[in-house]
Amino acid sequence: MLESQFVKGLCAAVAQKVEHRADALGLYLHAGHLALVVHAHAHLAKACVDEELLGLIDYVDSVNVRFGATTEIFTTDSPEARAIEKKALENDLHLLQARCKHLGTERNLKILTNIYEYMADKCEFRFKTPVRSIEALDEGYRLHLDDGTVDCQFCIAAPGRCGAEWFADRCRELGLSMTNNQ
Repeated sequence: MLESQFVKGLCAAVAQKVEHRADALGLYLHAGHLALVVHAHAHLAKACVDEELLGLIDYVDSVNVRFGATTEIFTTDSPEARAIEKKALENDLHLLQARCKHLGTERNLKILTNIYEYMADKCEFRFKTPVRSIEALDEGYRLHLDDGTVDCQFCIAAPGRCGAEWFADRCRELGLSMTNNQ
């Protein structure tokens, strides 16, 4: 269940990234870097055990690699990093053990464009489409738009930060529980 929610979130992030050419998305990417550590995804860590979350992180990384990401990983598991960690501890600082990839803004855009192009004939993307309400049906959802309705089996809503309050209202209307990840 969590994996499908994570993948749905990934698809929503891809759609938003490709459409808006925005800077990196909070959970997924930051400044062209993909953090491959549990600590960087604290709100997900509350929902599953570290091993499960690491599996999901590795899965997302494998998707990125499939669509053009580098396989090069920067890590704190090296003699140089251990020397820095020792010096940091002498000053009561703690080095976060991490794996990280540098994708770069341009490569990140290309990866997400590749994913979008792969998904384009498998699902319908609608960008900048105001949704007035979301209605739960027996087998999916009905979206009430300015110019009519759309019925779908699955719905990925990606309103962005400016739509967070709107989305929270829709979740309340649908009786969904929410957790603030800030």
